Amino acid sequence: MWHLTESLLYLFRHFRSRHVTKLVIPLRIAGIKAYHLTLLSFVFGLLAVWFLFLSHTLFVIFGVLHLLFDALDGVLARATKVTVYGTYFDWASDQTVAVLLLAKIAFFFPSIFSWVTAFLYVVYLLFFFGSRLQLPPLSARTIIFLLSFVGLAYYGIVIAFIFTLYAIACAYHRTFFRPRRKAM
Repeated sequence: MWHLTESLLYLFRHFRSRHVTKLVIPLRIAGIKAYHLTLLSFVFGLLAVWFLFLSHTLFVIFGVLHLLFDALDGVLARATKVTVYGTYFDWASDQTVAVLLLAKIAFFFPSIFSWVTAFLYVVYLLFFFGSRLQLPPLSARTIIFLLSFVGLAYYGIVIAFIFTLYAIACAYHRTFFRPRRKAM
């Protein structure tokens, strides 16, 4: 399972880096850093979550801006210099937006399933952070946004539940079935 996740993530990053790099060249020349884009992405993500169920148009605008700036910050970071701080900052901002999005959907569609999904998502993120970002990443945020754009927000909870269970299974497999080193 882990190898499939790793392969898909590699293909997506390769595609994104190959086709989006041309967009970040002017940003680099202007002196804009990746963390500037991460901060903008975070602000747009918070605004998108705020406008979910209040104004669909503003939710979509800020959601698209959030996803766009999130895509650009990684490409710009790889085109300049990736830092440990930047990696953690990007991860924390993305996942904060994802958790808030799940919580808002759970608030508007109250069910034990919604809250259990949000809880499991947070628990996995704590394990992911504790592993120093070495476990398989949990990336349901984009799909939740896309489903919410078309009015299917509750299905985002279902997708997040499936992704979370998959990530937990991968983490379990990687943690407990990792080849052990022999003592010398």
